[in-house]
Amino acid sequence: MAESTTDATKSTPRYDFYQTGDGSKLILTIFETGYNPDGVKIQFRPRSLSYENEDSLLVLEPLRGQIKPDECSFRIVKLMSGKKSKVELTLVKESTVHWDTLEGDAPDAPTVLSTFPTDTTPAGAAENKPKKHKDWDGITSEILSKDKSKSSTEDPNAGGDIATNEFFQQLYSNADDDTRRAIIKSYQESNGTVLSTNWSEVGKGKVETKPPSGQEAKKW
Repeated sequence: MAESTTDATKSTPRYDFYQTGDGSKLILTIFETGYNPDGVKIQFRPRSLSYENEDSLLVLEPLRGQIKPDECSFRIVKLMSGKKSKVELTLVKESTVHWDTLEGDAPDAPTVLSTFPTDTTPAGAAENKPKKHKDWDGITSEILSKDKSKSSTEDPNAGGDIATNEFFQQLYSNADDDTRRAIIKSYQESNGTVLSTNWSEVGKGKVETKPPSGQEAKKW
């Protein structure tokens, strides 16, 4: 093989590149003005590439990512009846990450997949998980969706539970949200023995059954 001229006299050839669809390979095409297969010298390294051919010299270092030197290859194609040629270099990449340039200071970081399940719940989240509360809005909606009893004006004989229900409905319809919750919670939890409109007090805990004086609450 003929002795190469010094690097100072060599020029950078025109070149272009593209990557395969899956990103595993990069095709680098170098265009030459002549055709001299015996003068081509190419070296593949993990982070560098050097190409030399008579008066042409191209050194790419460091490459944008790592390549597999043992799997890289090249071929020389004659163009225009031997007056021009091109050298196609196939670089097999270590990673399928897209290269926006041929050279880069930071190599592609390999993707590491964990083989163990990761608990993304922050420490103490289980202890701080809010407790489930009763859906008071759902309870009130259920009560209000039931058929209303006849009022005392509609039925002169209405009394007892009917009168109580009428009072309850009037009180409830004119109350704000907190008062409504207090009414429902106190009435249900006390088995109908307590009717409170004070949510700040009722909301603190369960409302105990308080039977009228002289009577005793029984569990059925």
